[in-house]
Amino acid sequence: MEDQKKTKPDAQTIKVWKHHLQDEVDASFLYGVFAGLEPDAKRKEILSGLAEVENRHVERWEEMFTVYNIKFKRHHPTMKARL
Repeated sequence: MEDQKKTKPDAQTIKVWKHHLQDEVDASFLYGVFAGLEPDAKRKEILSGLAEVENRHVERWEEMFTVYNIKFKRHHPTMKARL
């Protein structure tokens, strides 16, 4: 990120980025739930790994928002994901 120009993106781009961030939050949550319900140890490990990957994606989006000085709230899974 250090080498990239730090011009703040336009409002539409920010909206899209926030949508992507929320998708990552929901995916991480769902993979974690599925891992918790999975009786097979190998599948549980795979699902837990996917949850970790999605968590890293969330962290990356949050880093980008910080670099570009974009305000954001700490995201939580949507109601749709939780149901």
